[in-house]
Amino acid sequence: MNYFSVIIPTLNEENCLPLLLADLSAQKDTDFETIVVDANSKDKTKEKAMAYKGRLALNFIAVKKANLSYQRNCGAAAAAGRYLIFLDADSRIGPEFIQTAHKTIEQKKGLVFLTHVVPDSRDIITRFQYNVGNFVIKYSQNFGIPFSSVGSFIVDRSLFLSIGGYDATLFISEDHDIVKRINRFGVRAKFLDAATVIYNLRRERQEGKLKTIAKLIYGLSYFFIKKEIKKEIFQYDKGGAAYKKITPQK
Repeated sequence: MNYFSVIIPTLNEENCLPLLLADLSAQKDTDFETIVVDANSKDKTKEKAMAYKGRLALNFIAVKKANLSYQRNCGAAAAAGRYLIFLDADSRIGPEFIQTAHKTIEQKKGLVFLTHVVPDSRDIITRFQYNVGNFVIKYSQNFGIPFSSVGSFIVDRSLFLSIGGYDATLFISEDHDIVKRINRFGVRAKFLDAATVIYNLRRERQEGKLKTIAKLIYGLSYFFIKKEIKKEIFQYDKGGAAYKKITPQK
């Protein structure tokens, strides 16, 4: 049994997925399997993924439903690792990510962990905003409405399965929802300051910073008031095909 199962949901991610898989194949700690759950991509996502078959313990699962939560749950059902690491297909990690997460989890002893997230931008203001976000996420775990890190989540597989996984009926904020449900279950997420995930700002680059922030504020406000966001409250494009004009960050 591997210590980790890295689960990556995909939809037309032929440009970004190979970069993340290259990051995974360069990890110093190799005690993990990689599970790509693809929602019937129309591009070369599968071919690009299978090219890493010899470099990674890779399992490619094809599903017909394009839903992040559903895809993540499918990956978890097929996983054998003690801990599940959920990563977005357009995210990036350094070569010591798995090693650092493994070491820190063994030290901190817990069931749920959130990663430190930085943007794929050198802009000082943007990086400051993400630092503030990390601070809020870390200390929100001590209160009634804990937040989740964007683009990544680490959880004990048995706990994940026992609470039913992600809620596939939600439109957005499924990551905040699962951390909140786990918190109510009596388990508080711990923050991994040293395990960093690089978040792709392609949506912001395409839609513009102001529109992206406005959607974020509206979504969080709706989440606070309604608790669940099941209806489509604004346009939210899915998959890599929506960002073909956006060059992946190397």
